[in-house]
Amino acid sequence: MERSVATVATAIPPTSRPDTPSCVVPLIRSHAFSTGSTPFTSRFSPPTTCPSPWLKVVLDWWGRIDGAQYDRVAGLWIGFVEIFRATTPLSLPNGVFWHVDKDVSEYSSLFTKTQNITAILPNIVASRVPGTAYVNASLTFFTTSLGARAPPEPDVVVPIFASPDSPWFSPRNSSEIVGSTMTLPRNIVRASLEIYATAHSPCDEFWYAPDLTGCGGLPFREVKVFIDGTLAGIAWPFPIMYTGALNPSLWRPVPGIEALNISPYTVNLTPLAGLLTNRSPTSIGFQIANFLSSWRIDADLLLYLDPSVATTSGALLSETLPTNATTAQTTVVVSAQVNQTTTATRVISLLGFVNSSSGHALADVRQVMTFNNQQILDLIGFTGHVFQTETIATIIRVSGPVGVLVQMTNETYSLNFSYDTYLPRILGADADSAVSHQEITLTEGAITQVGSYSDAVHASTYGPIPWISGEKTIELYRWFSCATECPNSTKAITLSTRQVVGERINVGLTGSELVALLFLLGEVKMSTNRRNIAQRSFLLGGYLLAAFGIVFSYLEYVNLETYHLTILQFLESQSPEILVTGLGVSFIVTKLALRWRARRSEGSERFERN
Repeated sequence: MERSVATVATAIPPTSRPDTPSCVVPLIRSHAFSTGSTPFTSRFSPPTTCPSPWLKVVLDWWGRIDGAQYDRVAGLWIGFVEIFRATTPLSLPNGVFWHVDKDVSEYSSLFTKTQNITAILPNIVASRVPGTAYVNASLTFFTTSLGARAPPEPDVVVPIFASPDSPWFSPRNSSEIVGSTMTLPRNIVRASLEIYATAHSPCDEFWYAPDLTGCGGLPFREVKVFIDGTLAGIAWPFPIMYTGALNPSLWRPVPGIEALNISPYTVNLTPLAGLLTNRSPTSIGFQIANFLSSWRIDADLLLYLDPSVATTSGALLSETLPTNATTAQTTVVVSAQVNQTTTATRVISLLGFVNSSSGHALADVRQVMTFNNQQILDLIGFTGHVFQTETIATIIRVSGPVGVLVQMTNETYSLNFSYDTYLPRILGADADSAVSHQEITLTEGAITQVGSYSDAVHASTYGPIPWISGEKTIELYRWFSCATECPNSTKAITLSTRQVVGERINVGLTGSELVALLFLLGEVKMSTNRRNIAQRSFLLGGYLLAAFGIVFSYLEYVNLETYHLTILQFLESQSPEILVTGLGVSFIVTKLALRWRARRSEGSERFERN
């Protein structure tokens, strides 16, 4: 007996790797994450066969889950610096395998010393979700050569974490500031902060759709950064859809954007470099505006130092950084449709200077951030729609003795999805999400670097076609870049494109067909007359067929308790005859499904032993 293990497909290209000699350092070897959140710990030692400096360092992360399992969050730390945040794919009974890689060269200073390794993947193994997660991870170090020198990377990376056993901060409410205090080097010339932040539990995992969760609140979140209690920066999170979001079948085999490799949010702190240098110790904290339930957050402080002096100096000259974003919310009710729109804006400006061995340098950071979220509820059609866009435009200008460097970036996030308000986890859903990033760097007025990428995922269920249902997910990734000698016109730059399509067709009743059938049958009055015995038999057979169709089509990821509760909630509104018949069939199907699960589990165990 063989099992077909599912794999994950993505249009994102693998991380490019130089053709210089390399060496691999294993971090995790087939570690099993079972029930609990006990971290994996080990020790990292720098590679002796290819010492620093390195041209590039690449992290490889392989995951395997044997058996059904929900999507879980995971993180990897070197020296308590988080270098990787992810969630796992939702796994079916046959299991799933996946691999992601990431350029982690910016953490190179960590890899020159012996460090602690910590990996966390909180998991729960139970009869319904017996899947244990197995992880392998390694770092590949690529050496430099005469024609390929190591790029400038931060000299020091300072972790901002909660504790060695549980590095993530978990704030209790939106007013709490979480963070840590540290002693920083006294010769800082540049600084940036990378924030790893993910939302969890229904109220915040779907923070952008409070009507979907029923949690209420404002569909807007922002991460505030504080230095010694003073607001110093802002990050707006991207609405990531994990592989269990909406209808889990949407994300097989193509996951949502960044679900398996979550990028940190970067806040440039160079205008505040003098503030960081002049104060010791320094506290850095975080606050999440409007959050309701659960976030996991920590950060890495990336510092560039002046090797020629022991101490630099500087100050903040001016700032425009309001305590709160400017938000507004309007609600319009037309007939049976509710339309609620939420907007938010921010304009940020920070100007500071640093005195170093190179002279006096000014750092100017300006940002314009706009947010729009629209929620539409159709009270007759039992559907909900969410449309959301975020745009962040940033200009960083550094001027000093070595010249003027200008970096301009534009980031856009968009989300558009529809869901069924009656059974959002079972009925059809459509989701479109996209992220784009453009960056231009000018040195003394000349373009020296241009880069752009965009990632778009369209996921949908289709039907109801009698006896046939299915899902289709398409991911399109585009990118281009140039460096050193960039053409004046971007038309001369080659655009690369990758696309992947995942599609599955099920034979059986869709969830929407089940509900339609139940509503239709609910309108038929059952009678004890002999002439209606055939009709009653037909109704009973219809219920049985519908129940089998929904349970066995979606048994892979819908637990039986949820199924039974859903049927019960519907039947409560029907006539007594329909209620009694439906409950009887529902209990029968539940028992049969449990027996089928047990047999399949026994078969899986025999397979494993063989």
